[in-house]
Amino acid sequence: MRRRNAGAIDRESTPSAPLRRLHDGHLARQLAVAARETLAHHARMDSLRALRWAALAEAVSYLVLGGAMVLKYGYGQAGAIRIPGMVHGVLFLLLSWLAIEARVNRGWPLTRVLVVLLASLLPVVPFFLDGKVRAWIASSPPPSPKAG
Repeated sequence: MRRRNAGAIDRESTPSAPLRRLHDGHLARQLAVAARETLAHHARMDSLRALRWAALAEAVSYLVLGGAMVLKYGYGQAGAIRIPGMVHGVLFLLLSWLAIEARVNRGWPLTRVLVVLLASLLPVVPFFLDGKVRAWIASSPPPSPKAG
């Protein structure tokens, strides 16, 4: 029977052993397959669901921007609106893009798109409109498969 050297390090018991097993590719492949299946099953984030979440995020950013404006004009903190203003602007552009996409690719009526866009101009209206948007999404036909 061969004796182990007492000073030798057991490679499988070192803290980096799980990382070494990860690099062999087997675990990485399993994780990739599991992630792909999970995303396909649970996260089904199509453009209409993204529109709903963008509308809610834009409404929250509108409220945050209102608080930042109080800091700027009430307390003289000129830089208070820089980041919230940029975030709000990006979210508004995203919401506008997704609303147009809903009209063009999913067949939403123009009036529905205009209601969503006009609601985004008032700070709390998207919160009240959320139930209606969910109903519109549920009644919309599924996206057509992309040709190509």
